Amino acid sequence: MAEIETMLGIGATPGPGDAGAGATAAGRRMPGAEGRQGSRRRPVLPRRRGSLPRPPTTAAPHRPGHRATLRHVSEERLVGAARPATVAAAVARAVDGLEALAELGEQDEDAWQYVVDLAAAWRARLEAVAEARGPEPLEPAVAAAVETALEEARLIRDPYRAIDWCSTLPQVVLTALGERP
Repeated sequence: MAEIETMLGIGATPGPGDAGAGATAAGRRMPGAEGRQGSRRRPVLPRRRGSLPRPPTTAAPHRPGHRATLRHVSEERLVGAARPATVAAAVARAVDGLEALAELGEQDEDAWQYVVDLAAAWRARLEAVAEARGPEPLEPAVAAAVETALEEARLIRDPYRAIDWCSTLPQVVLTALGERP
C-alpha cells in the first residue's frame, strides 16, 4: 500500500530502500524522470469550515453586470418574448438550437462526423421526450430556463465551443424539463 501511495505521490515518502520518484517496481528509472521531484499537483488551500466554493463573480463580457443561473430564473426575464407553452414547443426550440450549434461545429472538418453523430443522438433523445410529454404544459420558470439556455447558446461563435454545447444544451433543457439527460 505504501508503495502505491509513493507512486501516486501521496501519503508516505520514499524510505532509504525505496527506489524514489521516477522509478519502476524493479528499481529502474523511467526515461525523463531525472529532474522530477515528487508530485506536480497544485496544493489544496484550506477553506473555512462549512464554506462552499464560490462561483466566479466576474460578469460575462457580453452582458456587463449579469450573472446567469438556471436555478432562479424570473418570469420577468421573458416579458414580451414568445415563451414555449408546452413540452413539445420547448423541445422544438431546443432542437433548432442544437441544429444551429451543429452547423457551426461542422466547420471543423476533423470533427464533422463526431458532430453529426452527436447531434443525431441528442435530437433523438429530445424528440423521444416530445413524443412522450408533448402536450404537457410548461411552468413559467421551466419555460424561462429553457429560453435562458437557448439565449446562451445563441451567443456562441466558436466552432469548438459549439461542439461542446451540442451536448450541453440538450442536457440543460432535459434537466429543466425534469428528465434524465
